Amino acid sequence: CRERVLRWVGNLCSELGVANQCVVGQLDDAMRTTFDVPYLSLLRRARIVVTTKPCDYDGDYRTWEAFASGALVVVDPISPQLQHAPLLSGAHYAAFDPLDKDSLRSV
Repeated sequence: CRERVLRWVGNLCSELGVANQCVVGQLDDAMRTTFDVPYLSLLRRARIVVTTKPCDYDGDYRTWEAFASGALVVVDPISPQLQHAPLLSGAHYAAFDPLDKDSLRSV
């Protein structure tokens, strides 16, 4: 679930010595229904976006925003947005198992 993956990404950024280049978690207090300037600016600068569904519901609607950013998208493979999309793991995005920290590291 998302909280576990947030910890993994934060730890991985620290281990790789790039913690000062990583933004992990919610950027600001903007509602999830808005596209505020700091969020859009961050997406434009992103090179890698890791996204996974939350623990308490099935879906991650920021996935498509990550794809639109042009960054490498690393995503939970069972994301509902990808189940019927014409996108393939390894070709259009990198998939990881949100229950296996090593699968995120291997991406």
